[in-house]
Formats: sequence, structure tokens, C-alpha cells
Amino acid sequence: MTHKSKYISRFLKCMICSCISFTVLMSKTTLINAQELKQAEQDLKYYSELTPERALVMFKAYLYSFEGMTEERVNRYINQIKKLPVEQQAAKIVELKKPFEERRVRENRLKAIETLTEEIRGKFFFIPSSVKENYISLIQSAPLEELEKYREELQALDKKNSLMADVFLKLREELFKMKFLSQSEKNHYDNEMESAYNDKNEYMLQSVFKRAQEANEKARLKAPETLLGNAKAKAKTKIDRLYAMIDAMDHDLKPLPDTAFYQGYKPFWKQYQSMRIPKEAMLKELEKQKRVEDVESYISQKVMQHMDYVSLEYSARKALSLAKLYPNVAPVQKHLAEDIFKTWPQGDISGVSFVSDRRLQRIELAIQEYKNQTKKPDEPAKPVVHIKPDVPAKPGAPVKPGAPVKSVLPEKPKVLIKNTWKKIDQKNYYFNQDGFPLTGFFNVNQKLYYATVEDGTKLGWHKVNKKWYFTEQDGLVVMGWKKIKNQWYYLDNSGVMATGWKKVSNKWYYLGESGAMASGWKKINNNWYYLENSGVMATGWKKVNHKWYYLENSGAMATGWKKINNTWYFLEPSGMMATGWKKVNQQWYYFNDSGAMITGRHKIQGKWYRFNQSGVWL
Repeated sequence: MTHKSKYISRFLKCMICSCISFTVLMSKTTLINAQELKQAEQDLKYYSELTPERALVMFKAYLYSFEGMTEERVNRYINQIKKLPVEQQAAKIVELKKPFEERRVRENRLKAIETLTEEIRGKFFFIPSSVKENYISLIQSAPLEELEKYREELQALDKKNSLMADVFLKLREELFKMKFLSQSEKNHYDNEMESAYNDKNEYMLQSVFKRAQEANEKARLKAPETLLGNAKAKAKTKIDRLYAMIDAMDHDLKPLPDTAFYQGYKPFWKQYQSMRIPKEAMLKELEKQKRVEDVESYISQKVMQHMDYVSLEYSARKALSLAKLYPNVAPVQKHLAEDIFKTWPQGDISGVSFVSDRRLQRIELAIQEYKNQTKKPDEPAKPVVHIKPDVPAKPGAPVKPGAPVKSVLPEKPKVLIKNTWKKIDQKNYYFNQDGFPLTGFFNVNQKLYYATVEDGTKLGWHKVNKKWYFTEQDGLVVMGWKKIKNQWYYLDNSGVMATGWKKVSNKWYYLGESGAMASGWKKINNNWYYLENSGVMATGWKKVNHKWYYLENSGAMATGWKKINNTWYFLEPSGMMATGWKKVNQQWYYFNDSGAMITGRHKIQGKWYRFNQSGVWL
């Protein structure tokens, strides 16, 4: 009988559970979604309209819908209700349901958080892991209704980053195609680009790639094949100049005079005649050289040796042709002897260092001066009056034939150009008190000028002793700031073009290797600097492209933690000031819109958070 009773009891329980399940299923909108009926009055109204027995069945089904609910606990709640009068049972049910409703909300929220966490970790491939973890931490304390907002933010961020991923992959592909970077250098730049990509800093990503391009170009210029090509190009320029000089010679002239004065030159002319080859043959020999050292050796041993002979022959032949035109002009003959023949083969021992294209300068100037002195004025000639020696001439008295006469007109004096500027063949020179044109650097009226033998004074750059100078058209050496072809340059008090860092009027400027003033971002010795449009080096806070950066007193861009006026800030590796949530060394911090680190209690997006004195989120 006992066994039969147990069987009947089990059967009844199964039937009850089936009925309850059916009831729960049919009343899902009303019961399972009971959290939508937040007001207690609605619950009370609902249970009051049911019969007491029906109300208890529905409440029991509600209790069994919670995981881990036991029959003992259900009966305990039901007994509490049955002990009350019928009119109070509905209110008791509502009272007992309240903690279960709160539990239901918590369970739904936790389930939604778990689902969103799985989505964050399993999807959103273009969001960095650190950012994902940040969102996962944020949603742990977020209310249920805000979870969907976070999901939408993540979807938008993932889409945005996917576009940047395309840029990163394209730049990365181009990086590994660079021919002149070593594999280790490519890996180095690749790591930097990946770090910038992970930080979602497209500016830094592009900057790293640009540095890789510059390094590749420098490596290309230093590559053996490039160096060899450059060396051959320079050699070809010298060869072109050599044969242009040969073509410009007066080949109709006879060989140099075969006199005792020129006997010392005959062996050298013969030696050169024996080694002279056509231009095409010299270019073919040049192309056969396979190393830079071989090209340089060929230039010094063959090309420059040809150049020495040809330069001297050119100067000597032209000087001789000029000297033949002015055989009685002593300065011309003197310069011919000193500047042409005396200096070769013995070397430049004339006291003036002449190179081939300057050897004729003094001869040409002497000829020009001679022409100026012998030029007759454009005025009618005065009659010449002749008188007997020591006897005053009488008016109308005839002069005896054959008698000695004396001119009363003085001989025309020679004109000496000195202490003045003079144009010769459209070239401007300054002649000193001795009548010689000044070249190189010289002072006139306490101003510094520069002129060359070939061109006199001219506008433009001049390289002297490995230093660059700039002169105006009149040869005046420029000092201070100078704008040349839309670029600013600074030339010091001696006229030397400045490069590198330069302090002017207590402000720092940076001049590149070309001397041009830098502006904008500039990386110098592994530090980033920002230079205003005026070229002045920035310090302190600086807003660039709507982003804030901090520049040290030295001008170097700050990164990492920085305490400024007793306030802590964090600067990204790109130098950009951090705002909002930031994970640093596995700790979360929050920075307000001004970049200041938050401590203590702070309300963020309607929620209160606590941070310790170090700014760490608790």
C-alpha cells in the first residue's frame, strides 16, 4: 500500500508539473516577463482578480521558474500565504515576489553582460585587445539598458578601425617591398607601425612609414650600385668638360714656340700627345670600371691628368694668341710669362694660386686697361703750335724749315682705376688703391663683399672653405635672416649659413642641412620638436590639429606621465594628451577633458567611480 501511495504521489507530481509548465507557457507574456510590470499595484491587481487557488498555482509556477528552486522552499512560501486571510493573500504574493523580481533583473543583466562579453572577445576583430578589455570592464557596472549602447559603439569603432587596417596593411606591404632596407630594419619599422596601429594613431603610423621611406632612400644613395652610378656620373661630367675645352681650343695655331724660353715644355707636350685618346674611348674605359674605387682611380690617373695638360695647353695657346695682338704691352707679356709658363711645370710659384680657367684673368684685365688708356676722346683736336727753342714765338713769324720744335700740349696721362667699382665685360669688380681688382672677401666702407675672378660680383650662393655664403647682386655678403626662393635662411655675423639649432633674439630655431628654416613637426636626435610657422621652437602646451601636446623647456615632445603645475597628465607615445579612460601598466585611469588625472570620487556618464590618490580606479 505504501508502494502504491508513493507511485500515486509521483504520478500526481508529474501531472502538476505538466500543468504548471503548460500554464507558464501560456502565460509567458504575463508571468515570465513580469519584470515589465514594475509597479506593485499592477501585480496586486493581477493576483486579486484570480481565485485564491489559481493565484497559489500561478505563484508556485513562478517560483519553479528560478534555477535551483526546491520543493521545500516552494511549500514554505505557499504555507506562509495560506495562513493569511483570503483577502490578504494577493498582497502577500506581491510582497514575496519583490526579491525574486530583483533577482530576475540581476540574472537577466548578468546574462546580457555575459553575452556581450563573448561578443566583444569573439567578434570586433579590428579593435585592440586593450580597448576590448576596457569595454568589458565598463559593462560590468553598466545597467541593462545601456548595454545596447555599448554594443553600437563597438560596432562603429570596429568599422572605423577596419578602414585603418586597410591603410596599415597597404603601408606594411609597401614597407617590405623596400629594396635597400635590411630585414632587421624592416622588422623594426614594422613593429613601430604595428604599435601605432594598435594605438589607433594614424598620424604616427604615417610618420613611421615616412621615416622608413627616408631611411630606404638614404640606404639607396649609399648602396654600392648607386654609389658606383653617382661616381660614374661625376666622372662623365669631368670628361664632358675636358673635351669641351679641347673643342674650344684654337687648333689652327702652330705648336708652342720652339725657343729656348719654352724648351722645358716640349717633353710634357710630347707626353700628353702620346696619351691623348678620343672621348668615346675614354667613356668606354670608364664604363668598364666595376667599383667606386676603380672609378676614382681612373679619374685621378687618367681624366684629371688629361685635364691638367689640356687646361695648360688651352691657357697657353689663348695667352699666346692674345700676346701676339699686343706685343708691346708690357703687363700682357709679364702676365704671360708669370701666369702661364712660369707656373707650369714648376707649379704655381708666381705668388698667386691660378687654376686653369683663371690663368688668363690678369692678361685679359691688362688688355682691357690698355684699351681704356689708349682710347681717344670724342672732341675736336686742338692745333699744335711749334716754337723755336728758348725763343718766344712772334705772332705771324714764319718758322724756318728744319728748326727744332717743341709741343706746348702735355702728353696724355695714363688713367689708373683705383678705389672704385668698375664693370669689365659686364662683370663688376672693385679695384683697390694699387689698381688691382679684389677677389674673395674684402671690405669696402665697413661692409663685407665677395667677388670671384671669373664672375666678379653676382647674386647667389657661394661655397668657400666648405661654408656657404649668400651675396646680393653687388657682392654684399648677406647677414641675418634672408628669404630665398620661399625659404628662410639665417646667416651669422660673418655671413656663414647656419645649420642645426640657432638661438636668435632669445628664441630657438632649427635650420636643416640645406640651411632652410624648419617648421611643423621635426624629429631631431630621436626627439620630436614642434616649430611654429615663424620657425620658433614651441615649449609648453601646444594644440596641433585639434590635439594637445606638451613640449619640454628643451622643446622635446613629452610622452608618458608628466606632472605640470601639480597636476598629472598622460601623454601617448605619439605625444597626444590622453583624455577619458586610459589603461596604463594594467591599471585603469580617467582623465578629464583638460587631460588632468582624476582622483577621489568622480561622476562619469551619470555613474559614480572612485579613484585612489595615484589615480587608479578602485
